[in-house]
Amino acid sequence: MSCDERPQATRGSEVWCRCNSRGHLISAVHSCEADANRQRFCYWSRELSSCLPRQAPTTENQVDCPKALQSLPTTLHRPGLLTLAAWNVEWLFDGINDPLPVPQMDAAKVSSKIQAVAAVLQEIGADIIHFAEVENCRILNLVAERLNGSYNPLMISGTDTHLRQQVALLTSVSPTASLTRSAERVELVAHGRGQGESTGLSKHLIADFSIAGRQLEILGLHLKAQPHQPDARLKREGQARIAQSIIRKALEMGKDVIVLGDLNDFDSEVLGPSGEVPTSSVLRMLKDVDDDGRPDLWNALSRIPVAERYSSWYDRNHDGRFQYGTERELIDHVLVSNSLRNAVVDVGILHRHDPTIVSDHWPLWIRINLEALASATPYHSSAEETRPSSRKLMTSVPGRDIFIDFTAAWGVLAAGLLLVIWCSKRFGSGERAARHEKEQPCPLMWMLLPAFSSTMTTIVHSLVSATAASCFRALQVVALRPPEEIPRTASKDAPISPVSFGWASEEQKEKDLVHATAEALPELHACLDSLRKRLQQEKDTAPEVNQKLRIIATDEDKMSKDDKREFIMFEGQQEYDWERQISLKMKEQMRKRDVHTKECLQRVSRALNRRWRRERDREKARSLERIDALIKAMDATEAELDRIRKEHLQIAQEQVDELESERRRLQEQTRVLMGAALVVRQEKARINQAWYAEPREKRALTFQSLKIIRRLHSDMINFPVTAEFKQKHSVLLYSLRMLEGRLRKDCPTAKDTDVQEGPLEETPELKAQLDQVDAEFEEQLAADIDELRAVSRAKAQRAMAKEAAQRRLAAEEYLAPALKEAADAVLRSERAARRTEIAEDLLRPVAVLSSQLGAEAFRHEQLHKGNCEPASFGPKRKRQEASLGKTLEVVENLLTQLDAEEVKKIAAAPSTLGKEPEWEEALEKASRRWKLFCAQHPATVPEEQETPRGDKTFSAQTSIASTLALDSLDGLEDEVEEAPKKLPPPPPRKQAPNRPPSAGSSRPPAPVAKPSAKPAAQPGANPQASGQSTKKGAALLEKLDELSATMDRTLGKNSALKSTTQSVGGRGLKPPGIGKGKR
Repeated sequence: MSCDERPQATRGSEVWCRCNSRGHLISAVHSCEADANRQRFCYWSRELSSCLPRQAPTTENQVDCPKALQSLPTTLHRPGLLTLAAWNVEWLFDGINDPLPVPQMDAAKVSSKIQAVAAVLQEIGADIIHFAEVENCRILNLVAERLNGSYNPLMISGTDTHLRQQVALLTSVSPTASLTRSAERVELVAHGRGQGESTGLSKHLIADFSIAGRQLEILGLHLKAQPHQPDARLKREGQARIAQSIIRKALEMGKDVIVLGDLNDFDSEVLGPSGEVPTSSVLRMLKDVDDDGRPDLWNALSRIPVAERYSSWYDRNHDGRFQYGTERELIDHVLVSNSLRNAVVDVGILHRHDPTIVSDHWPLWIRINLEALASATPYHSSAEETRPSSRKLMTSVPGRDIFIDFTAAWGVLAAGLLLVIWCSKRFGSGERAARHEKEQPCPLMWMLLPAFSSTMTTIVHSLVSATAASCFRALQVVALRPPEEIPRTASKDAPISPVSFGWASEEQKEKDLVHATAEALPELHACLDSLRKRLQQEKDTAPEVNQKLRIIATDEDKMSKDDKREFIMFEGQQEYDWERQISLKMKEQMRKRDVHTKECLQRVSRALNRRWRRERDREKARSLERIDALIKAMDATEAELDRIRKEHLQIAQEQVDELESERRRLQEQTRVLMGAALVVRQEKARINQAWYAEPREKRALTFQSLKIIRRLHSDMINFPVTAEFKQKHSVLLYSLRMLEGRLRKDCPTAKDTDVQEGPLEETPELKAQLDQVDAEFEEQLAADIDELRAVSRAKAQRAMAKEAAQRRLAAEEYLAPALKEAADAVLRSERAARRTEIAEDLLRPVAVLSSQLGAEAFRHEQLHKGNCEPASFGPKRKRQEASLGKTLEVVENLLTQLDAEEVKKIAAAPSTLGKEPEWEEALEKASRRWKLFCAQHPATVPEEQETPRGDKTFSAQTSIASTLALDSLDGLEDEVEEAPKKLPPPPPRKQAPNRPPSAGSSRPPAPVAKPSAKPAAQPGANPQASGQSTKKGAALLEKLDELSATMDRTLGKNSALKSTTQSVGGRGLKPPGIGKGKR
């Protein structure tokens, strides 16, 4: 019943409720019941309500379930089958005063999640459900109510004070006692940690049940998260040591054990679909609780197909979306003791709910057949099996039963244990003493030799066999240890191996399989050699049989001849039977041990191969992606440089078009003005010619010149001249007006309408001069365009160099390191591949040594267990000699296989597995292109030199226009100065022909100057000269204006020429009058 179903009586912000003994809400009341055991109050949030102990703080939600549990009838959901489930329900909190890490949820979301959880559990139909990440018993009650109230909630508070997560049970089977937990703590001393730091098993519970007459203990765990973090791995292993102690005690008490929950680690023997390997030894520790190398618990999930063997969603890219292929992991497990293995009939993981909504874990379940459970063989602890009365040590794995007789004294066993520990630690010492090189036995073994000399051969065999087995396990750990980074300093052509001596530091060598194996073999050789000496000593010093004692023991003196014959035949038959029996047993032992050795080697090889392929695929994809990014950056740089080049080319073309257009426009005006000047010169020559002609011919020539000059004057007045040529245009107009005034005086009968019609005649001389001007113009224009384009190309090259340098520096900082990283990754991949290739070959000698020594230890155990020699109370001499001979043969053969130099030869062989043509080709192409890119584009660009002139600019004014020589206007300044004066009288008719008077000047005409082909002066290059030219032009124009005014006054205001006045260039020019001049 919820608080909102009854009238509420509030007291401040609290709603007071009546609770029953189980903590369930009965009704809302004004005060609490008087019974102190039921004095509770509740928090109310719509349908969520539960009772809390009154003395509990209002902000504390860590509420245990009541101690007095309701006794439920043991009714299984499936008759004859006990179903257990484990599920991490991911923050199943009630939304009231939750800690900050909890996703904040209102009552509606909490109710929806509870409903989803209940729906999944109903589909499984489990009898005992283990939860992880629940808050308190209140939330368990809500789940139980949704499951029709057929479950009892069980919870004991843990020590997770930060997240306040708990583990709990919902069970329909009544336990035999309340839940318990362990308060044990262990110190963390590893990876540089000091003493004093410890950890405990914060989230766990221990529940005991009586099922089918068997005592069943359930250990529910939720271990430290973050599988890949070193600190978390260390704490998780510490928690596993505490769990080991709990499991070991339960097994020693003869209980069946089930360990289930979120262990946050992987099992090397039960891999998920992603192939994740363990990051710690948690699963190994939990399965082998007595650390004897034989599993005590079995992972039931091994029966699930690999494709369906996943229990957790790991959002690797943090995008909040479940990606089926890459985000599945197996970190939840169900481990059962070997006594329950045959009783487990079904195992599964229910993958129905959406991991992004309900929980990021999926529930596991197993079903146990109660009939098979009742008939299962109880578990016997290792301590019981190692007593002298127990000869056979059984593991649960078929083919791995090992027979060892531990009848030695505790002192010798302790010495053997010290030997195992010392030799194991020697693998990582990195020291090579002279005694190793001389193949001397290890010092500890020499200390044990006196004990060996007085110890039974069985004990000696057991010690050396245990040493070999410990070495083999230690080397397996070294082989499976993730390799650390080793910088390669050897040549590129050197063979790839897990470690080549000289490539790595001494610290790294200690952690490598090759170095560890090379260091272990001399130690094992010394131990084996000591064993050989002990066996040889045993064989050489075998005591003779005392015949008297034999006669007394066998009563031969009382036997008849027939009895003696029968006795001898009986002993012969016994010897034959023993030899046959021991031969069969040894074959079976060797078969089992060979199978075990092969499985161990294959397991290491598979794990290394899987790790290599996973790392290779990840590194390859990452390297190719980064290499592709570098190539794309170079492509983008080339594209940008091409864009800059085209942009500058387009700008240069626009400048060329502009320059050419302006130059041709100015050339056109220059050509017109120069043509007019040449016509003036031509007409002056005609006037000079008319000066010496007859009067009639003179009039005709003068009249013809007048019409041409009038036509030319009219054309020049109407000609739209640009500002650059206004000065020359004014000079030309002034010259034409003066010439027209004089010709008009010589032709008094001429009318104002007498103007030359049609186009003016172009003489060959005029045409040749204009053609020469055009050719020089085109040549100059082409030279200027080429120079302009060269300047533009230089600017483009500089801009491209700057852009390329900036992009190269950015690529060198962010992208180019990908080449070195890719090369290192290729090297690591080759080394890992080589490690995979040779691991089995490196471990095989030690594995064979461990296997064969174990078998020989079994032989001598059987020898001592057999019939004794009546006279010596020891093994029969014949059997003993045969066993010692066989063992010596095996030991001699094994000694030849323990060669450290052979290990180095195996490691030095080149790798055939780690070649990646695609990867290496991509790396080579990218490196080659990057090298070419760096050669083409330097990282630094020289600073641009600044000059006083700066960059050269091109004027649109043609060089011909700036140097235009109008030779017909020479002496203009003299004429201007002499214009107001009286014209001199004409010369006599018969004057010397060598110097005729000119029509506009007292000097003969100067030869026509050719237009200059030099480049135009740069604007701003000579400011002083430019200023002088401007002042000179202004003074000349001022004189021309004064002269025009004087000529107008002389000719009169009503001159007919005034009608031809027009505005040219925005300025009205009046035709000058004809002054007094020379005739």
